[in-house]
Amino acid sequence: MSTEPQWKNRRLAARALRVVARTHSLDRTLESYLHTLVPAAEAFIESYDQVRVAEKTRRQALSEAKAVVQTLTHAVRAWAGQVSAMELVEGFSAREYADNPGVPDDVINGANALLVILAGLDQFNEATVPFLRLAVEDIEEKLAFAREAWTRAEAARAKFQLLVESNRAAERKFNVLLVAFRKSLAATVGTASPEYQSLRARKVSRGEKDHDRPAIGLPAEGESSGLEGGEVKISRAMVG
Repeated sequence: MSTEPQWKNRRLAARALRVVARTHSLDRTLESYLHTLVPAAEAFIESYDQVRVAEKTRRQALSEAKAVVQTLTHAVRAWAGQVSAMELVEGFSAREYADNPGVPDDVINGANALLVILAGLDQFNEATVPFLRLAVEDIEEKLAFAREAWTRAEAARAKFQLLVESNRAAERKFNVLLVAFRKSLAATVGTASPEYQSLRARKVSRGEKDHDRPAIGLPAEGESSGLEGGEVKISRAMVG
C-alpha cells in the first residue's frame, strides 16, 4: 500500500500512461503493461476524479441541509415559545424542542413531536388560539423541506463513501503495477533514464516543472513543447 498522498499518485498515474506510450515498443515486457498498468492507471484516474466531484456535491448538499434545518429550528423554537407562553399544555417546556440544533435528526424529530402536540389542541379554536393554523402550516412546510434536504445530504454522503472505497482499491492496484513497471523500466532503460526517474514518487512535488519530457527531441530553449496548455490524454488506441 502506497504511503504517498493521493494527489501525487494521481499525477504519477497520468505520467505513467505517457511513459508507457513512449516506451512500450522497446521491449515485450514493457509492452505487456499496455494491458495491465494502462487500464489500472485509467481506472484510478477516473475514480480519483469521481471522488473529487462527489466531495463537492456532498459538501454542497450538507451545507444546504444545515441551512434548511436551521430554518426549521428557528420555527420550532418560536412556535414552542408561543405554546409555552399561553400555557396551552400542562407541563409543556419549550426548551425540549429543537434543543440540539447541531443534529438534524433531533430537530426533525422535535418538529414532528411539536406537530403532534398542536394536533392535540382540538379543544381550542382560532378565536382562543389564533396562531394554531399558522403554526401547523409553517412547521409542516419547513419540516418537509428539512426532510428532503437531509435525505439528499445523506445520499450524497453515502455515494461519496462508496466512491472513496472504490478509489482506494483502484489506487492499491495501480501502485502495485507501477512498482512492477518501474522495475521493468530499470532493467530495460536503466535507472538513470528520465523515463524511470519521472515515475519515482520522490521526484514529484507540488511545484515541479518540465517533469517528464522525453530524453530525445527536447524543444530548443524558448521553443514551445506544446504541453503547456494542459495534460495530454493518451488513450489505449494511441499506445496500441
